[in-house]
Amino acid sequence: MHVVIEFIKYEAPEILENPNITAPPQLFATINITCTVSGDPPPTIIWYKDDMELPGEQGQTLTLEEVSLESRGRYYCVAVNSDPNNNMGPRLVTSNETILNIDGMKLLNTKFSSLSVRVVENYRVCKSVESPYDLCYH
Repeated sequence: MHVVIEFIKYEAPEILENPNITAPPQLFATINITCTVSGDPPPTIIWYKDDMELPGEQGQTLTLEEVSLESRGRYYCVAVNSDPNNNMGPRLVTSNETILNIDGMKLLNTKFSSLSVRVVENYRVCKSVESPYDLCYH
């Protein structure tokens, strides 16, 4: 009797590069956050914001379109795969967090034609060289 045992190659998931914002975030722009992982079989990547799973967001790049103040937060990814050689269940690894913060001075430079202004969150009306009424980050 001849028995052949075949092991399938397996590499546990590994975070090669923690989440990284590819460009400085600008209000209403599209930004990408990348999380580079490895593993065999290729891991499934699950994205989280402020400890809440982002449904439907998988893959090494998370794309945020029309970034707003609500986009601010802590983002991280979790990589998951399973070892086909045993029944120990899925293996997962969690990345470090990246903080998405929006710099109001760079993102919002709206000029007003009148002084009738509603202050929104951490923004206030301030004077500048270019215009007497610019919206500035406070």
